[in-house]
Amino acid sequence: MRGAWAGDYAVWRPGFDALFDELDSTPVRVLSWGPGAHHKRWYAKREQICSHLAGNQFNSVLTPERLAKEDERFSRVLDSYEAQELQAEVADIIICLEVEDPSVTGPLGEILKWGPHPVFQDKIRLLAHKKTLSSSKGFLSQAARLFPPHLTYTYTSAQFESCVDIRSKCDQWVDAVRKQKWSRARRPAK
Repeated sequence: MRGAWAGDYAVWRPGFDALFDELDSTPVRVLSWGPGAHHKRWYAKREQICSHLAGNQFNSVLTPERLAKEDERFSRVLDSYEAQELQAEVADIIICLEVEDPSVTGPLGEILKWGPHPVFQDKIRLLAHKKTLSSSKGFLSQAARLFPPHLTYTYTSAQFESCVDIRSKCDQWVDAVRKQKWSRARRPAK
C-alpha cells in the first residue's frame, strides 16, 4: 500500500527550494584583520583566505587597508581606530588572522582593543597559532589566550601552510553568520 502521503515531497520541494535559495543568497560582509602588506609572507596567507571567502558571490570580503583605498573618508577624517570602529560596526563578521611571528603585532593589538567591545565581541573570530596560545610571554599574546575559546580556531604550522582547515573553519563561521542574518530577517518585526 502506497499510503495517502507517499510522493507528496514533490509538492513541498518548491517551497523549500525558495527558502534555501534565500538562505544561500543572504549577503555577508566579512572584514579581514591580520598582518599588514609589509609582512609579505603572512599577508599572502591573509589574501588567500580572503580570496577563498570571496569565491562565494554572496560574501563581500574586504580588509581595512582596502576599505581605506576604496573610500577616502576613512583616511581624510578618521584616525585608524575610528576607521576600524566604523568598519567593524558595518561588518557582519570579522576574521582576525594571528600568526606565529612576534614582530607581527597588529592582529593581537586589534584583539586587545576590540575583543572586549560590547558590540563587536560577538562578531570577531580569531585564527590563532597554537604557539601563541601556549606562550606565557607577552602582553599581546595574553589577548589571544583570553579571547573566548568558542570564537577561536587554533591552527598548527602545517595547517597554516596548507590552509585547508583554516579556510574550512572560516566557511563555517561565515555560513553561521549567514544563517543568523537570514533567520533574523524572517522574524516578524515587533
